[in-house]
Amino acid sequence: MKKLMIAVACAGIVSGCVAGGMREAWRGFKGDSTKILLDTRPDAVTREFSCAHNDCGKKIEDSLKDMNAYVYAREGELTAVYVSVNDTTPVGIFVSDTGAEKTKIEVSSPSSFARDALSQKLFSSLDSKLKAKKIEVQLDAVEGGH
Repeated sequence: MKKLMIAVACAGIVSGCVAGGMREAWRGFKGDSTKILLDTRPDAVTREFSCAHNDCGKKIEDSLKDMNAYVYAREGELTAVYVSVNDTTPVGIFVSDTGAEKTKIEVSSPSSFARDALSQKLFSSLDSKLKAKKIEVQLDAVEGGH
């Protein structure tokens, strides 16, 4: 009985490992794998912004729409996009909360050109959106004081 339980446990572990590998292989075949984005994360272009995690996340989504980037997967802190509907170069955007109204954004891709181009557009867009918000907050404070 004990041997049977050990054999069943081993079979479950092996099948789980195989299924995970098969799942990623299938995703690679379909073209929506995020593994390469995780693998290239150490070479990501990184920047920290002064905004809350959720607020930055919304602004990133808005910026991606403005850039016509195509979001094909969301997994935890990763948003995986194609540069556009016509250009299926994958780019990963990792958004992590670094504490008190600070958010770290990392942009990775197997293509350094796509990584650099998208990160430049994204960071510039976020700078504009955050500056606009700051001006609105200051204006509200001035108007509220009168």
